[in-house]
Amino acid sequence: MKRTLNTWPILIFARANHMRRLQWAESTHKYKLHAVSPYHIHSLFNLVAKPENTDNMADWTDAEKSTISAVWGKVDITEVGPLALGRVLIVYPWTQRYFGSFGDVSTPAAIMGNPKVAAHGKVVCGALDKAVKNMGNILATYKSLSETHANKLFVDPDNFRVLADVLTIVIAAKFGAAFTPEIQATWQKFIKVVVAAMGSRYF
Repeated sequence: MKRTLNTWPILIFARANHMRRLQWAESTHKYKLHAVSPYHIHSLFNLVAKPENTDNMADWTDAEKSTISAVWGKVDITEVGPLALGRVLIVYPWTQRYFGSFGDVSTPAAIMGNPKVAAHGKVVCGALDKAVKNMGNILATYKSLSETHANKLFVDPDNFRVLADVLTIVIAAKFGAAFTPEIQATWQKFIKVVVAAMGSRYF
């Protein structure tokens, strides 16, 4: 279904540098107020030119597909996932509010030693694995996950970019000199599409 003007959420400027969206919920027949990151306001305008079911978010060459598969094939999800999520919680402490059930996240040592943080880090990387295997259909691959984060978990979509940046740092540290500028450029193109797909259901 193409999104029309009368199905777009209403944007409300609540206070400086913060926005809220008022969206109709079919299940309850009521409007719900959700937080929106200003970083993603461009997504609203992109909908004007793109149908909602557009899956071709990027054109991939065979070389790019091969590069992403090669990089990801060398990533140990059980190691990189926990390291990336733990670093996010330490460097960007406000993200801890989404993990209230994870127990002790009071110090860097507690975070990096927290088994729930480690387990969820593996889940995050497992979700990214789906994108690697569906590079021509990333938008559809993340449709349900994006809807869950937008309408049930109420996660600020800017956090997807934060996690992507930190994950790239962790991977670069693991690969060292092998993570060349050319490889990084391809990886950044891929991860940018993933972030956009994760934020696609916020409008």
